[in-house]
Amino acid sequence: MSEEAAWQEERDVGIIAFANAAEGFDAVLRHRFTDFKVNEIDKTGAVCKITSTAVPPSLLVPNVAVRLTDAGIAAAVAQFSEVAGAASAATLKEFLDKVMARVRRQLREQPTLWPRPPPDTAPRLAGRR
Repeated sequence: MSEEAAWQEERDVGIIAFANAAEGFDAVLRHRFTDFKVNEIDKTGAVCKITSTAVPPSLLVPNVAVRLTDAGIAAAVAQFSEVAGAASAATLKEFLDKVMARVRRQLREQPTLWPRPPPDTAPRLAGRR
């Protein structure tokens, strides 16, 4: 394609200037998930294939339930600190403190409301009492 023809196509789509005089390049933009398919290759050059989605037992972490109390959060942050370090644990603690402050504020500001049952409920429930 000639330089004049390329400029004409660019002008047709609204490009009227370039940031610099460097030579451009041709490309095809990808947008479908199949455009990004990647084959992992092992050290021998063979394509790796997924044969199981199970997590190997050696990588399993015991299920840890965190109680959303100050003590529960402190315990979780302490465990996280052992794995990720003090700086990351401090960031987690700051985040959890903000979440809990918001939860506590919402609980104070919004009392529980029990809606009145719809009018047609009484006839349906009459025989159950």
